[in-house]
Amino acid sequence: VFLAPAMAALAKDVERLLKRRKIEREDRQDMLDSVLSSLQKALTSLQGSEDSMQCETKEGGEKRAEAEEVAQVLETLEGELSLELWTEKLEADYKGLNIQLNKVGKSVDKTMPPDLERACRPIQHSESQVNQVIFDHLVRSGRLEIARCFAKEAGIPFKEEDVQPYVEIYCISRDIGQQELDSACKFASVHAGRLEEVDSALPFHLAKMKFLQLLQRGCEEEAVAHARKKFPSFYERHRKEILPLFGCLAFQRRAGASPYKSLFDPQLWVQLSQLFKKEGSRALGLSCDTPLIVCVHAGIAALPKLYKFATVMTEKLGELSSGTTLPIEVKLHRDFQYHSVFMCPVSREQASHDNPPTLLQCGHVLCELSLKKLTRSAGRLKCPYCPREVSLSGSVRLTF
Repeated sequence: VFLAPAMAALAKDVERLLKRRKIEREDRQDMLDSVLSSLQKALTSLQGSEDSMQCETKEGGEKRAEAEEVAQVLETLEGELSLELWTEKLEADYKGLNIQLNKVGKSVDKTMPPDLERACRPIQHSESQVNQVIFDHLVRSGRLEIARCFAKEAGIPFKEEDVQPYVEIYCISRDIGQQELDSACKFASVHAGRLEEVDSALPFHLAKMKFLQLLQRGCEEEAVAHARKKFPSFYERHRKEILPLFGCLAFQRRAGASPYKSLFDPQLWVQLSQLFKKEGSRALGLSCDTPLIVCVHAGIAALPKLYKFATVMTEKLGELSSGTTLPIEVKLHRDFQYHSVFMCPVSREQASHDNPPTLLQCGHVLCELSLKKLTRSAGRLKCPYCPREVSLSGSVRLTF
């Protein structure tokens, strides 16, 4: 993700270089063909003149004319094979190719930053917490044997009942990827109440995919019976998606050439597997992604801005590793935001553990450092957003 834009630019530069190289190769081939053609033409002319000159019946004037003709052929050949002309052309081609090659080299240097460590800083980690994160990732990725071995070496308790929900989600997602819906439908039936509480669309999509699967297998009667049993409860909410499904019945035997061929795209199984992983985890009260994946993706998203800052500002502001907070604000996608973020309206700084948001008696919220700066000697201050005077002791620290 971090290098994707730069890699795309590099790929275009390389493509232009290869295109130019191909054109120059074709030009040089044309050049050689032209030289060979001129030589062949001159050789043919000289051979004809030589045969004529060897004829003893020819008069001296005729021979002189033929000699002049030979000289003319050689002079024409010398003009066509001008060394200076070809040299200038080759030099121009070489110069253009060298410029393009240098541009690619600069793109490579720009694309591959020499030292990404400058955008990082050492952080004190708890070894037990890191081991737990790795263990959770192994379990939720279905690598149970490796997880058991790792848990034994790291001293992490391994209980089958604790890992069972994660294993269930993984196994059912794998089954869906293999176009098997029985286990997923059973899960949706067992947890129907919870899925309804979280307003999940998973049950409908499972019923929809089962209908399409029956059609693909040629079981039209079973598909219609399945639709009559399952779709009425989803009709009000998914009407626009249900109506095209019945249109598939008219094209069942040539689904690949029908207006509904997109409904039979194999990629839909991948999407359904991802949807089950997300909605199934919600139903069981689990997070969709492992902490390790979240950390990696968040780090990749933040790396470009941190690297740019470190490259430009390190010499002026000191090492990036100094301090306990980042020197700049790094905005992440909302998928990585697990709680609200408060921005102090006075200092325009984001609240942190050392500078938490604080609720005043008037109902307005400021960061703690801004509150202390506004407080007078008597421990009282005037709210910057209303005329009410409040006390510092009466403020309440908020937790988002």
